[in-house]
Amino acid sequence: MNANIHEEKITVDERNKTIRFGDLEFKVHRCSIWGASLPLSYAKLLVDPATAIAAKTLLSNILNFTSDILIREFLFVKAVREGINAAQKFIDRYSGYTPTKKPQLYRDFWKNFSENTIKPAARRVAVVSTEFAIALTTSFQVSKLNLPLNLYCSADAYRTSLTEKEYQRLICRLEDFFFFSKKVASLERITNQRVAKILKAFLQNEEKGWKEYNNALKDINRRNKQNELYSILKSKKIFSVTGGYIIYLHGMLYYLTKNGELYRFSSWKTRLQKEFLYQAVTKNRINFNKLTDKISPEERRQLLTIIGQKRPDLAVVLAP
Repeated sequence: MNANIHEEKITVDERNKTIRFGDLEFKVHRCSIWGASLPLSYAKLLVDPATAIAAKTLLSNILNFTSDILIREFLFVKAVREGINAAQKFIDRYSGYTPTKKPQLYRDFWKNFSENTIKPAARRVAVVSTEFAIALTTSFQVSKLNLPLNLYCSADAYRTSLTEKEYQRLICRLEDFFFFSKKVASLERITNQRVAKILKAFLQNEEKGWKEYNNALKDINRRNKQNELYSILKSKKIFSVTGGYIIYLHGMLYYLTKNGELYRFSSWKTRLQKEFLYQAVTKNRINFNKLTDKISPEERRQLLTIIGQKRPDLAVVLAP
C-alpha cells in the first residue's frame, strides 16, 4: 500500500457500509461527529482532502441551522448529490426565519425521501420557539397564509383539523396556546388523539381546554397510582384493604374477607386487576360481581402459605 494515504483514492460503499483508502478498508457501523449522525456518503467529503475543509464548515453550519434530523439529512444528501455550495445556498436562503424565544407561526413541511426534496405541507401549521415546537393539522389549505417553513426544529404533529376560526383564535392567543401546548405535550403516556382533542378544545374555548387537560392529568395520576399499588402487591403478595386482604398468586388476584371467605378475581387481564385493586384501596369498594369462589385445592394450598404470613389464624380456619 502507498505510504502516503492521502494519495490513495477514497471510495465509499454505502450498501456494505465501508470506506476504502486504496487497499485499506474500514467497516463503518455508525458515522457521527460532534454528537450528530451522518450518512456515510457525507463522511467521505469530510475525509477526502479535496473537500474536507468545506465539508466541515458546512457541517458546522448545518448543525447551527437546524436540530431537525430530517432537515439535517436532507442537507447532507443535497451536499453529496448537488455539491456543498448547493446545500450552503439552501441554508443562506432560509436563515432569516430562524425561531426566537417568542413563539411564532410557521408552515410545516414534508420530505420526499427518494427524491430528497422538502415541500410545504398543504394542511399543517407549526407553533415554534427555540425551546419547543408543535404542529397542528388544519381543515383548509395553508398556502394562502404565507408562513415561513419550519426547517429549524422537529415538531410533533397532531390531527387537530383546525377550522379557519380556530386558526384565527390561535393567532390571537398564540402565547397562551404555546404555554398550554407545552403542558399538554409534557403529559405522560397519553395518546396523540387525546392530545389533539385537548389542543382543539382550547382553541374553541380556553376553559374547556383546561378542563380537558385536568381530566387527562387525573387519568394519568390514577393510572400511576394503579401501577404503584399493583407493583407493591406483586412484591408483597398480600395487601390489606377494608374488609379483608387482596392476594397475588401466579398472575391472578384473590380476595380474602376477615371472616375467612376466599374468592378469586375472574379476569387475567392486568388492566382490570389494577382497577379492582385501586377501587379496593382508594375507594373501599369490592366488586363482588367480578369474584368467584371456585378455587382449586392446589390454589388454596398455595394461598394458605401466603395468608399464613399475614394472618396465621385465618390460615388455620381455611386449612382443609
